[in-house]
Amino acid sequence: MAKEPVQQELEDVELKLRSAREAVARADATEKDKADLKLIEQEYLAAQQKERRQSNAGDASRPRLDGKKALDKKLDEALEGTFPGSDPVSLSRRLQ
Repeated sequence: MAKEPVQQELEDVELKLRSAREAVARADATEKDKADLKLIEQEYLAAQQKERRQSNAGDASRPRLDGKKALDKKLDEALEGTFPGSDPVSLSRRLQ
């Protein structure tokens, strides 16, 4: 059975990551080797995230939202997350 392209990409990046870690572990590792390792680690994290997104995209248990509903939901969640800070200060005058 053929592997999914995203899964194959993740395995390829894992191999590059392993090789980069070995290069950095050597006594004669250069600053370039260390910088390369950081870039490959970022690439690996991106590949993992891409695989998670793809696996979640096929998740039938998650309800699908159209564009406007999805945007409204995100805005509502963002507003709830900032509620105390975004609540305007109410001013009141004493009645005489």
